[in-house]
Amino acid sequence: MREITPDQKRWLDSCTRPNWYLKSQGKKPSWELNPQTGLVDVHGDFILSKTGIRDFMGIEFGDVFGNFFASYNNLESLEGAPRKVGFEFHVQNNNLRSLKGSPREVGGSFNCSDNDLDSLEGFPEKIGGSLMCGGNNLTSFKGVPKGVTVKMLYCSYNPIVSLEGVPVVLEQLICSGGPISGTTLRGLYAKMMKEGKSFQDAVASYWRHIKPIEDKIILAEENPKLSQEDKVAYRAMSINKRAI
Repeated sequence: MREITPDQKRWLDSCTRPNWYLKSQGKKPSWELNPQTGLVDVHGDFILSKTGIRDFMGIEFGDVFGNFFASYNNLESLEGAPRKVGFEFHVQNNNLRSLKGSPREVGGSFNCSDNDLDSLEGFPEKIGGSLMCGGNNLTSFKGVPKGVTVKMLYCSYNPIVSLEGVPVVLEQLICSGGPISGTTLRGLYAKMMKEGKSFQDAVASYWRHIKPIEDKIILAEENPKLSQEDKVAYRAMSINKRAI
């Protein structure tokens, strides 16, 4: 079994914090090297936000029975991140290009906003709260495992042009500041998810309700019921707008 170095021990000690559950039980936060898994388990919160870290100091985490906050750092990878987090997992405002290494299960919300992600590949198989992924380079939701339930999805300020891969069960969708209006995306979501349609069929069914011409120009190619002539006309409008 691997050994924890003095530097790693000091780092683990400084970042392991109490949470409301431990306080209610009169217990102190702690971490341990699990002899069965060889991974570090944390009893409490693990907080290393705004510390400037680029990685997890060579530590591989197992279960974190609390929150895991690593926001506002310089992380380029989630290698070593917890396998399971009891409450919240926040890694927003880093330099992540991939979610590979994310926990498989998060009891609360998952926040990966303001990174450099162009895919959600590696996203957890289960979360108990919301997904916040605004301010990335996402064009769709490819990579989200099928069957994931999300309470609220915040995906504003991404170049979203497709709802492919969006979680099947979703209470609220907030998606503004992208090439397609939030109103159109919410309408497409309701049409697609409630009626079990594919994204293309949802576009066709919702087409007459789409008001902004800019949205129709982007979505025309996804509408299987449009004639080829109509699609050519929308392409021409797109070219004209870029030329202005």
